[in-house]
Amino acid sequence: MKAVELVILSVLGLGVAAREAELDCLKGLDISLIGGETYKNATFYWNTRLTSPEPAAIVRPKNTGDVIRAVKCAAKSTSISVRSGGHSYEGYWQGNKGGVVVDLRNMKKIEVNKKKRQVTVEAGALLGHLFAKLWEEDKGVLPHGLQDNVGVGGQTLGGGFGMLSRKYGLLVDRVVSLKMVDVNGKLLDVDENTNKDLFFALRGAGGGSFGVVTQFTFSYIKDQNVFTVARYNWNAGRNNFTNIVESIMKYYDSITTSAAGSYLDLSPGGSIELGITYSDGRKKNNRHIKELEGIIKTWDKKDVQSTDWLKAFLYFGNFGKQSQETLKPCVTLPQ
Repeated sequence: MKAVELVILSVLGLGVAAREAELDCLKGLDISLIGGETYKNATFYWNTRLTSPEPAAIVRPKNTGDVIRAVKCAAKSTSISVRSGGHSYEGYWQGNKGGVVVDLRNMKKIEVNKKKRQVTVEAGALLGHLFAKLWEEDKGVLPHGLQDNVGVGGQTLGGGFGMLSRKYGLLVDRVVSLKMVDVNGKLLDVDENTNKDLFFALRGAGGGSFGVVTQFTFSYIKDQNVFTVARYNWNAGRNNFTNIVESIMKYYDSITTSAAGSYLDLSPGGSIELGITYSDGRKKNNRHIKELEGIIKTWDKKDVQSTDWLKAFLYFGNFGKQSQETLKPCVTLPQ
């Protein structure tokens, strides 16, 4: 098996051979050089409104040693950017034209320590991998987002907000330690006792720009409460759009429980969707639903379900056929 996959393209007037020579130090790794359509697939933007700055090469390490060698090589001649494997809505992972991207998608090992209630995750894992493994092994939860194809690295270093965040904070708040490769190719162990300032910075400043974080350890929560999830939909027009939004804002002002999480989607044409998660247990959740409906009063469509965290995640998540194939090895999927 190849240790590293390198995707390379001719840019800035240079051919593949010239660019390969410029990054000759990568040849110490077992690599494959790819051009044409394969490169286009590797640089595809999930958000198609953005355009690619055309990085010179995309390196896909299999382990931390590969990351170290790639960083040492690229730092000699060009800029380095990092992709943790997810969809990257803003597309920052593409970096600069002619730069090198370290794409961590092949590094996605996850280990659950039930005794410490900690989970160690390589930075290329997706949220779907993380939530599925954690729930399957110990019925554990974390306050991460609701799309299974978001990368753990980008989600965490960007803060990490989800439907459990009012109750448990941001995903980055649950970080116990990290491993990071700095620009000199040095692997650092980072926690509140070792590299304390860097630990502080990685959990809130710079968006992870201090180096290539290859691994996270999180403290997770055992939350066995019944979760209630709900969607309320409106087909709003000019006459009632403002009233609907005002009623939702009034509800937000009234929330007193930290066990409530929500999103509000205002779409072109007047379509409105309010999504709610409650994690206070069945009786309190039902009371919360009644309070909500007493304020918003009317809706065109609603769906309310009481379930566990796994199904609550899938209720809101982007759970298509591709995601199902990704998650099958990690979790027993509901039918």
